[in-house]
Amino acid sequence: MVVVIKTKTGKRKNRKAPYKKKGFKNGKGTYKKKGFKNGKGKKKLNNKRYNKKKKHSNNNNHYDDALYVSQTSEAKPVAGKLNSVVREGSDAPQIYMMGKTATNVAVKAVAISRYNLKSEQIDLLVQPRFQRAEGSGPERDSFIFALRQGRVRKKVKVTNSMRISADGDAGVIAGAIYHKVAEGENVALLSIGATAVNLAVKSIVIARKYMLEDEHDIGFRPEFAHFNIKGEEVVGIKMVLYALQS
Repeated sequence: MVVVIKTKTGKRKNRKAPYKKKGFKNGKGTYKKKGFKNGKGKKKLNNKRYNKKKKHSNNNNHYDDALYVSQTSEAKPVAGKLNSVVREGSDAPQIYMMGKTATNVAVKAVAISRYNLKSEQIDLLVQPRFQRAEGSGPERDSFIFALRQGRVRKKVKVTNSMRISADGDAGVIAGAIYHKVAEGENVALLSIGATAVNLAVKSIVIARKYMLEDEHDIGFRPEFAHFNIKGEEVVGIKMVLYALQS
């Protein structure tokens, strides 16, 4: 006699899932290493040093390490970001701005950052240049601040202080800067208000162009200064110029 035994088919209840080892994906042996995406070997970009803004140029995406200062930016938060980058050991980022208000904020931010980093024997030097940007023009300057990081040094003795007025001529001021630096003087530009600060920065950019033929260059270190205007104390910006070899 042949006995046929029927067995019940189907999924087993309470069946345990495949073993999932820590560091593996869904138990199938695909190793998920920290810092990699989907376990397929593509490294994940995870730079916490400072924010990177994504730009588009000729349909190619790239990242640009920079701080962007707008008309509504505030100096202290910008200085805080700058301090954070420098303290983590990274090179100081470039600062982009457009318009006199943004330029004034950027200069103040560097002045605040310099003050905060002084205790760590770190100092910053600004080398400004013009920026070609949509919306910029003769009435709306656009700059890039390239920051050079170095050790705190003994302050130079200023031998010539130039008061920059809001209605000054940048080309004339730049010519005066060029000649005074060429004569070996230690020059400082004194500015009160956003328009005067913007004009001082513009004058330095033009003076840098004049110095290219002599293979010389300049940068500035900004700091806050107190001025007495008609018996009243007013806070402004002092930009001490430093001559460099280009």
